[in-house]
Amino acid sequence: MDELGAAVTACPKGFKALGLTYRKVEKLPAPKPGDQAVAYRITGDIRKQKIPMTYAGVRGGVNMLDPNHAAIPEAVVKAQLDRL
Repeated sequence: MDELGAAVTACPKGFKALGLTYRKVEKLPAPKPGDQAVAYRITGDIRKQKIPMTYAGVRGGVNMLDPNHAAIPEAVVKAQLDRL
């Protein structure tokens, strides 16, 4: 999450990836729930149209660097699937 937040801050004027151009990266207020969160909006140029895409990443109770806390709880996965 720290690296994601740093990348959002480092690329305010956008970036290119996989042949696509993203013109703008905006940091947004992070969601409150969870242990750590990052929210941002990128604006992509796709077929001459500006497409805003908004993302939020939230970490709660999971730490991929700690083997004892690296698993995503099944209840979280089920809740996400139920919302789809």
